[in-house]
Amino acid sequence: MKRLLACAVLTLIFFAGCSKKEDQAVISSGTAVDFSDDAGMRRAAAEIAASIDNQFGAGTKIALVNIASADHRANSVLNDMTAYLAKSGKLGVVDGERIDSAGKELNLNRNASSGLPDISLLELGRLLGAQLVLTGDMTAEKGAYRIVVRVLDTQTSFIAGQYQANVPVGKPAKL
Repeated sequence: MKRLLACAVLTLIFFAGCSKKEDQAVISSGTAVDFSDDAGMRRAAAEIAASIDNQFGAGTKIALVNIASADHRANSVLNDMTAYLAKSGKLGVVDGERIDSAGKELNLNRNASSGLPDISLLELGRLLGAQLVLTGDMTAEKGAYRIVVRVLDTQTSFIAGQYQANVPVGKPAKL
């Protein structure tokens, strides 16, 4: 029964991640919104964070570890998502300094542009007492930034949620 439930959940996650419109952010909640440049990145971060906030139960503890990218704005996206979730107060958000401190114990650099191995992220999450760990990456492709975020369950190692947003470059922001 547990295997059947796990397969059903993974199938839903797979199909939710497959729906995408060009130059629009498709968030797991089904919201599609055009974004552009820095203001668009803030909006994309808020939309993704809102979807995460709505998906998981009150009091669930989450560690937002990193969004890998060579672009400095990836840290801003992570900070904006952290601020949104902390302000909402529904989920328990692990402090960034605690994440950095625990990461040093595991020899991890959460600002690494290449990302972190999932197993290390899960260890880090467990060390912090978090049920969920957020990681992702931001890449530039075809005139847009693509932000893909995964939320991992630290106990099961399953992907508990995946979210993405595309932020077109050089278009006026629609806020």
